[in-house]
Amino acid sequence: MFEFLKKKKNNSDEEVSNNLPVTTVADGENLTDESLETADLPALTDEYKNEIQKSETELAVLGKTKGVKDVSESADVIAFSRLLGESTDAIKDDFHLHEIRRFCARLSKLTVRYELKESEAIKIVDNCSKLAVSEILVSPAYLGIYKNAVNKSGIEGQNVCALIDFPFGESTYKSKITNIKSCLKYGVDGFTVVMPAVSVNDTGAFKSQMKKLCRATKKPTGVAFSASELDVEKIKLILKTAEKKGISSLTFAFGDETEEAIRGKCEVMRKNKGKVEIRILGNVVSAEAVAQIVKLGADKVITPYADEIAKELAKRFKIKKVKLS
Repeated sequence: MFEFLKKKKNNSDEEVSNNLPVTTVADGENLTDESLETADLPALTDEYKNEIQKSETELAVLGKTKGVKDVSESADVIAFSRLLGESTDAIKDDFHLHEIRRFCARLSKLTVRYELKESEAIKIVDNCSKLAVSEILVSPAYLGIYKNAVNKSGIEGQNVCALIDFPFGESTYKSKITNIKSCLKYGVDGFTVVMPAVSVNDTGAFKSQMKKLCRATKKPTGVAFSASELDVEKIKLILKTAEKKGISSLTFAFGDETEEAIRGKCEVMRKNKGKVEIRILGNVVSAEAVAQIVKLGADKVITPYADEIAKELAKRFKIKKVKLS
């Protein structure tokens, strides 16, 4: 399912840090409507059921007389178009856009590049907002640029969060707190703080640090680790501590591990996570790969390509409702 590559993905639009731990590519399967979890529609009354039956009859006749191959367009689309007084194309566009946004809510856009221009940040904010990418996770150096981009675009509700001590989390705990306080002035929506695996060795100190982190930020706060450096027992300890100390999310980055090892650790995370959100960080480049990771139990995928994945989905399903930058 996963193929781990030592080389990063070439991309002229996004310069990705060499320190990102994993490149995850799709297995070649096409994303279908079934891959995007479909929303439950409200129960239809007898009147609307009659509309659907009538539409199905019309479609069947159309298929025979006009040679239309895809008559499954489904009668519910026609029924809703009549009910709302809109074209079937508009209804399909709405349905697809809704499901794409639900899919993209699992994505977090990672920005760790150099020389980011404000014009680029505005485009990223605009696209992420329109396609409902859950958050933009930013190195402290670029928080000012992103917050200005949000203000200039007039976009409300797009989360911009600070990524502290990326990629190795090797600075002192005191230094992390100092960085957090300096980021608060930008009005960030949350934090993800990278911690070294060795911090878990002293259980008492680790639990105390997790508690103090939440108090220091007064915002939704997550903690990130390199999963490759954690054994199963440490993962369990981290999950249990996060639950008790009020950590909102745990991010795990996998390195060059076997698929079996990744599946095993993801299974431990899934069974022991409680209410804490589980995130996987890496160079994930396709919607298919996101879907695979979610199937392993992740709630969210953090990748530099979140906005590109979202745009590709909009293109694939021919979304006309929104104009992307």
